[in-house]
Amino acid sequence: EDVLLGEATRLTSVILPGMPGYDENQAHYTYDPAKCEEELKLSKWKAVEGGFEPAEDGEISLWDTGFRLTLAYNTGNTARQTIGQILQAEISAINENFIIEVTGLPWPNYLSNFQSRKLPISTSGWVEDIDDPHNWVQPYMVGTFARRQSLPADLKTILQDYIDRGVAEADPVKRDAIYKELNQVYYENVPTIILFVVNGRRYQQRWVEGWFTNRVFPGTYYYSMWKQ
Repeated sequence: EDVLLGEATRLTSVILPGMPGYDENQAHYTYDPAKCEEELKLSKWKAVEGGFEPAEDGEISLWDTGFRLTLAYNTGNTARQTIGQILQAEISAINENFIIEVTGLPWPNYLSNFQSRKLPISTSGWVEDIDDPHNWVQPYMVGTFARRQSLPADLKTILQDYIDRGVAEADPVKRDAIYKELNQVYYENVPTIILFVVNGRRYQQRWVEGWFTNRVFPGTYYYSMWKQ
């Protein structure tokens, strides 16, 4: 409501509604500040050569020390800017030692830093090439975005197995089940905060007839159209 004025659908996975594997009732993240506080209080770290690493028995408490990081967005993209500001406000409300700085970068700089894995947290999106779950799970889980997020190799190996089996499966029922299992693994590991898919709209003259949404052909298919 704040960012897209209702012109979007909340997602429960990177797979879009209507595709094999999508389930609007599957486990997904909810707005729960109390649970957020509980999880952050459990975050413990230990000093190692060259920095720090998470450890259950670590002597350093994230809750006590806090953190500061920069969330970047491409300048002019007010939706991404607002997303960052919402996260900034909500996190600092939980603990004033948690500081997120929302910073706009020109698109070339933003993309360059994103591709070179220099951004600690950022917002981004995807426009499909083909209308199939594979065109979503591949870039987010093992491809483009996974590289930019530096996802751990062991996690990518697990996800890749599901992806390989999903894209090769010819039985729609079995394929749906594979992707649902994949979505659960992705949910449990929390590599991404999944947000929404925006609504699409088309405006044309009243006398245009025969146009329909063609999810396979992204352009305008004129063969079926006529003027009334």
